[in-house]
Amino acid sequence: MTCTSDWKIVAIDAVTGGVRWTRSLRDSLGGLPTIVGTVISGDTVYAAVKQVYSQTNGFTVGLFFALSLSDGGILRVIRDGNYTDFTGYVGLPAVIGADLVIPHLILNKLTAINRFSGQVSWRVDGDPGWIGFVRVPTVVDGVLYAASADRRVYAIDASSGVVRWKSDILNGSQVLAAACGSVVLTWTGATIRILDRANGGYLGVIDDEMPDGTFELTSPMLVEGNSLFVRSQREVRQYHCR
Repeated sequence: MTCTSDWKIVAIDAVTGGVRWTRSLRDSLGGLPTIVGTVISGDTVYAAVKQVYSQTNGFTVGLFFALSLSDGGILRVIRDGNYTDFTGYVGLPAVIGADLVIPHLILNKLTAINRFSGQVSWRVDGDPGWIGFVRVPTVVDGVLYAASADRRVYAIDASSGVVRWKSDILNGSQVLAAACGSVVLTWTGATIRILDRANGGYLGVIDDEMPDGTFELTSPMLVEGNSLFVRSQREVRQYHCR
């Protein structure tokens, strides 16, 4: 899947490189939409869209188009917000069971919406006064881990939205979080911090001896088994989690 600047979703055949289908979202939206990206679950593609109500106040709504993977047909549209605030500043959602878990940047919250009924399943608010969640949250063993610019990492029960713990880092905007073995790794832009997966306690940092700016992640952290893979501008590193 790829997104274009003229509000189209394009499905490209991975083998031939040919275009399977194209779906324009412009006519159905009107206004000032921005396609944030897509995520695939089974036979459905979810296109996340930031829809601006007006340039004057910047109020937005988040729209999530469920498209058929086979032909791009619109199956349903899920809305988050009512054009009365900045709800529409959304990131890519995570598909967790029947829910889309949506990260919000400006309002610092996570919202789980049933992807079939459109009803809100739960919502978690981060610390007030901070911008919030940028990246797709990850889920392991029924627990969702999400990093926020409010300087914390959150462990949340994926089915109920109950916060199991939130970290007490309070140093730098957390951007990414990934569970690996018995720990959670979180990245601030210059440092990968290590947290206890059971309670969020701070355990230290990875490669603390490196000067700031010498290793900047350029992609999300990938966990495979008990190994963590991170990529910078210059190299790929593998770490073994305990």
